[in-house]
Amino acid sequence: MAADDNERAERKADDTTEKAAASVRLVEDLVAQVSGFEEAHECHAFNENGVLPHVFFWDVVQDTVHSYLAEGDPDGPDWRRVLAFLEEETRRRVPGAIEVIVTSFLYSLPHQGKPGYGIEEHLGPAMKESYLQLRPWYTHNHGRWQQPRINETAQCSTSLGSHPPDQDISQSAW
Repeated sequence: MAADDNERAERKADDTTEKAAASVRLVEDLVAQVSGFEEAHECHAFNENGVLPHVFFWDVVQDTVHSYLAEGDPDGPDWRRVLAFLEEETRRRVPGAIEVIVTSFLYSLPHQGKPGYGIEEHLGPAMKESYLQLRPWYTHNHGRWQQPRINETAQCSTSLGSHPPDQDISQSAW
């Protein structure tokens, strides 16, 4: 039994090491293929004694959104190239890299009403699928993303029982 536990622990450690290496490769490939991230990469590598992909991707999101809004550094990354690169990497679904893309890029994209909201309309099919898994309450309707209205949702369930979503339950008996 102990040998099985040791084998599982070793496999898990190997998987973790492989995922970490894949996430660092993702950052290195992004910097190599999309110009404009070199300075941020150098800064992260110096300050963190190596690149922490999830931390680095905070800058990727910020720079990408600023480029989308035409507020970025003219020598900075082009948001279209970033999305194209990440779409290709999302299709590959490499463990470690895909976690960084989903949790540190897609999850951090602006929400409705925030500057940069709308960039999600330009996601490729693979990233859009992951994005919709993160934000399932958003639907795409004739070229615009929108949050469904409450009366378009299914029955609501509460401790007071099920009721139509537009029914006032404030006067219900406890």
